[in-house]
Amino acid sequence: MPEQTGTIPQTTTLPPQNEAVETFDREYVQSLRAEGKSKRLEIDNLKKQLDKYKGIESLLGSEETPETLKQKLSDLQNTNQSLQTKYVQTRIETVITRASAKNSTDPELTLAYMQSKGLLKDLDVESSTFESDIEKLVAKVVKDKPSLSMQPIPQIGDIPGNPSLDTGKFSEDDFMNRQIRKKAGY
Repeated sequence: MPEQTGTIPQTTTLPPQNEAVETFDREYVQSLRAEGKSKRLEIDNLKKQLDKYKGIESLLGSEETPETLKQKLSDLQNTNQSLQTKYVQTRIETVITRASAKNSTDPELTLAYMQSKGLLKDLDVESSTFESDIEKLVAKVVKDKPSLSMQPIPQIGDIPGNPSLDTGKFSEDDFMNRQIRKKAGY
């Protein structure tokens, strides 16, 4: 092997004088450079996106495939839909219970009746007039179907033979019944 010295021989090759140097038009060279620059920027952008997706993939786990991700998305959408349905049902039940108390109706019967007639289908629970709409509907339903009204629970004073709690006195019928029983020995 030849020994290396600290100098590098320089060789320059100049084209022969009789051959013409091929040159390109300046605009063409600039367009090539611009195209090269745009391609390099595009490659850099794609590399950044790839790194971003690799980061997301590492968060999700490498066993995640597009099919499992689609299944998870579908499951989440189904869960969201069922929660939304449950919210709407609970909101309707709550408002009907309040409106039923105001109208002295059984809330469960009123709800069942209104659902069977399809009166609750077109209501928007997020509407600002939802509660007043339900109250109007319950009042209309009670008017149309009086059997939904609850019978008042008898108070102690309402039982025959006991004085009314309101007046503290016996009604005439109660008084007569007591007198008859007294004479009969009861």
